[in-house]
Amino acid sequence: MKTLFKYISSIFFSICLVLFFIVLMLFARELKDVPDITQANLQDPLSSEIYDKNLNLIATVGAEKREYVSINDIPKNITEAVLTTEDSRFQSHIGIDPIRLIKAVLVNIRSNSAQQGASTITQQVVKNSLLTSDKSLQRKIQEAYLSLKLENRYTKDDIMEMYMNKIYYSDGQYGVKTAAKYFYNKELNELTVPQLALLAGIPQQPNQYNPYDYPEQAKERRDTVLYALLSNDKITEDEYNNAVNTPITDGIVKKTKEERANQHSYNPKFAAYI
Repeated sequence: MKTLFKYISSIFFSICLVLFFIVLMLFARELKDVPDITQANLQDPLSSEIYDKNLNLIATVGAEKREYVSINDIPKNITEAVLTTEDSRFQSHIGIDPIRLIKAVLVNIRSNSAQQGASTITQQVVKNSLLTSDKSLQRKIQEAYLSLKLENRYTKDDIMEMYMNKIYYSDGQYGVKTAAKYFYNKELNELTVPQLALLAGIPQQPNQYNPYDYPEQAKERRDTVLYALLSNDKITEDEYNNAVNTPITDGIVKKTKEERANQHSYNPKFAAYI
């Protein structure tokens, strides 16, 4: 009996060893073309600003409208809204979140659809900086590997700063500071609770939650963020009730379709010069 047990154990161990090396070779193959994490790869293009001789701004040009903001200049209530909505375990995970992954798999299996994603903020930074939007196994493996690497090289504040400046808000607007000015013509520290909740919610599906085109969907998404903030004790019940009863158009800058479609802003007087 002992001999049989040893024989079975030996076969089992051999099979596990072979599987381990197969998985190792698979990962090595998928990671051979992985891009490197460099400052140049992580940096996003900023809008170009043109001034006249008296230092008056006469034009802002660029395919991506983005005004960079340091993490130290982003109010805590905004980062809390984003973390509560997008990645509640951001401060404790290592770049990937196994708990979030398992939960997403169970939710998607139950609903028989991809209703919930498992990407952490770190993974989203990697995806938007270094990889394509391809959903292949190779890209997922590369994304996980690079996320672990990014967490090893940069602090949580660094990664959060990257994310807050990368995220897309529709209409060619990138980054939370740019979005605050575009939708509300406000600085970040001037945003009200319902306004910052909307900005925290838009990036999940920027075009679908654009308050100009889909106000009902935008309000539903904003209210989801507000409920998450309430559930995590980030806002009081009074703040929640006041916020959900605030119209989604409250404070939104009115824009025509032509103004929204125009990705370059400049004084018409200088159009020929620009």
